[in-house]
Amino acid sequence: MSSLPEDIDPKDMPPGTKIWYYVRHSPGDNQTIDSQVAAIRRLVKEKGWLITREFKDESLSGVSTRNRKAFELMIHLARQKPRQADMLIVWEFSRFARNQVDSQFHRAELRRNGWKLLSMKDDIPKSPISPIFEALIDWKNEQFIIDLRANTKRGLRYIADQGCVPTGPVAKGYIYQGKQIGVTREGVLRMGRKPEPDPEVAPLVVTAFEMKAVGAPYEVIAQKTSLYPAKSGSWHSFFHNRVYIGEYEFDGEVFRTIYPPLVSTVLFEAVQKPLSLHFSN
Repeated sequence: MSSLPEDIDPKDMPPGTKIWYYVRHSPGDNQTIDSQVAAIRRLVKEKGWLITREFKDESLSGVSTRNRKAFELMIHLARQKPRQADMLIVWEFSRFARNQVDSQFHRAELRRNGWKLLSMKDDIPKSPISPIFEALIDWKNEQFIIDLRANTKRGLRYIADQGCVPTGPVAKGYIYQGKQIGVTREGVLRMGRKPEPDPEVAPLVVTAFEMKAVGAPYEVIAQKTSLYPAKSGSWHSFFHNRVYIGEYEFDGEVFRTIYPPLVSTVLFEAVQKPLSLHFSN
């Protein structure tokens, strides 16, 4: 790579500059990958730059950089000497990561290796206080995730308060009925999942607990109930699942209005002792 002035603004890179770009789409983003790529390509054409490589990760979170294959490959290749391009374009700096430390680390490493970085969305003025602007953007991006998590947790807690399963599948032995739990801002009915005993499977759950309480092995229980294969690892969590006595734990709190109990507390506790002995050996 030819040497470039260290203080050059990325937007002023000369024609012929070799470019990489990285795009990522997460659920909820207003910008799709295709729209990001189209905007980047328009800018590159306008500037007379040359795209030599592209990296794309679809439907992946920006909370961290783990398990983002294209991102990981890009960072690996960007460390190679000699440098393969002059500048990396991203849609916004949150594409590095919404975690402040991760985002700042990767940008600093790229810059140390001579890369110019250009964000399509983040307007960073070229001045001595540019790092402050970037730090504020990193804080905003991380705060977005913190707020999103808090809002999501609050929404899930509301669902649980209404007697519905907030997340994950309904436990074996239950089916669910739709229950209206509110109305969205757009006026659409908001529905929750209210568990009810499955008339066909719930009796088999009770049978399994009764058999386990008297020491029946998994092979015999499986043959009688067909709930799981005999050697399935699901039996352990099944027999420890307290929803069968009407207790559903979410966010550190036990809810007793979501699952109708299928077995008595006495029967449930009778199963726990042999299970503990079995798994301690």
